Amino acid sequence: MGKLILAVVAAYLIGSISFGYLAGRILRGIDLREHGSRNLGATNVRRILGNGPGIAVLALDIGKGTLAVTLAHWLGGEGLAEILAGAAVISGHIFTVFHGFRGGKGIATGLGVFLYLTPIPILISFGVWLAAFLWTKYISLGSILAAAALPAAILSQKYVFHQEVSGLMIGLVFLISGLVIIKHRANIHRLIAGTEPKFQKQT
Repeated sequence: MGKLILAVVAAYLIGSISFGYLAGRILRGIDLREHGSRNLGATNVRRILGNGPGIAVLALDIGKGTLAVTLAHWLGGEGLAEILAGAAVISGHIFTVFHGFRGGKGIATGLGVFLYLTPIPILISFGVWLAAFLWTKYISLGSILAAAALPAAILSQKYVFHQEVSGLMIGLVFLISGLVIIKHRANIHRLIAGTEPKFQKQT
């Protein structure tokens, strides 16, 4: 039990490390919570700081998701520890304790978690994101549709292809997908209103 608690706490603290916040402070001396979409995720980093920092933060956010569940596996083994750590690291990213519980929206860190835990469904989800993004140029719409597609993908893995998927894993997928969509509620309102900004190439 002690190792399980350690894995979960460590995962939350890893998730709470906001590379977006650090990029803003180090590169421009600004708090990204006061600029652009006021979000600490990679999309806002790219919008305010440029392609290089945006890609770097994206990679680091993905990496911390994978790191947290890998550490949990090492501490507590396969199964419960990994799943709880996955939930904790994504929660830390979205509700970072170091910055007033304001962080990113969970897409990149969730990608890192599920690439480790359930790679086939998350790759299907990523395919949905890519198709939606290429078609519409809305990063947010791709993220929302990808989050909605992930539960369908993991349910298909279990009930259509009859592969072993635990109820805890399915619960984690539904929890995180719902949380990601809720975090995109402002984007949803802007998409409906036609005011959501499309992806723009940086010069």
